[in-house]
Amino acid sequence: MNLDDLKNKIKLGEIKMPQLNTVQSDILINTQELQRQVDIMNRDTRLKEEQEEQYKQAVLNALQGIEKNTGGIAEIVKLVHLSNEKQDQVIELLTEIMSISAAKTKEEAQNKFSKALNKINNLGATVESIQTLIGLLNTVYNSVQPFLT
Repeated sequence: MNLDDLKNKIKLGEIKMPQLNTVQSDILINTQELQRQVDIMNRDTRLKEEQEEQYKQAVLNALQGIEKNTGGIAEIVKLVHLSNEKQDQVIELLTEIMSISAAKTKEEAQNKFSKALNKINNLGATVESIQTLIGLLNTVYNSVQPFLT
């Protein structure tokens, strides 16, 4: 085998080095992909932080609602104990308020709500007691609404 045959088999003239602009293009593409992945990670982190903040706010709101709703219990107990003549009326009224939760329809709940509200207004208790009873009435009524047809 001679040198020309060897050159034809190896084809030395066809060996090419990578072009500089091809290497730059590859670097640019890799950089863009890396930036895209960083952007996705930043967005995911931001979304997670927003969801955690919303969760914390919802828990805080729920706790504040519980505090507000249970704050009146002491007033109701005081009302029952201090007013011997109205004890039966208050206990009957509390039972009626709680019966709203057993309503099957919105109309039934509305009727029980109106009846309890009239009894509260006719009770002749202190303003604080009336506010507490109306607060309890509203809490029970609003809690049952999503379950009614």
